[in-house]
Amino acid sequence: MTYRREVLCTRESNYFVSREFATENRVVFLYGNYYQDERCAHNPEWRPRMFWYILERTGPATSRLRVVYYNAPYVIDNKLVLWRDELAQDGVDFTGLSEEGQFRRFKTIIMQACNPKISEAFNALRIDTSWCPLQK
Repeated sequence: MTYRREVLCTRESNYFVSREFATENRVVFLYGNYYQDERCAHNPEWRPRMFWYILERTGPATSRLRVVYYNAPYVIDNKLVLWRDELAQDGVDFTGLSEEGQFRRFKTIIMQACNPKISEAFNALRIDTSWCPLQK
């Protein structure tokens, strides 16, 4: 099991724990975070998160990576922050939008913020094999 603290600002830190489960053709990595580490300063803001990474052998030289992320609503001073409130704090105006339109707008904003980070993480996993004499 691995523990890692990530300080985001003076009011928010992530306390991640992770564990790896391996079999002959599959490795599963589980990550999650928890609210507070009693050895550290008070953490009034946090977002519960869970991640599953499943790396499976699909052939002698190939594999597949499946990923599931879960991000819960922010918690500030022990209170859940609803997605509308979180976006309102960021200056997003939902005036005139239906309930469905508001949620569609929310998803668009989240995807615009998250997709570059996800793409960067996936690109970091790619291995350039053009240098390898076995590939020629």
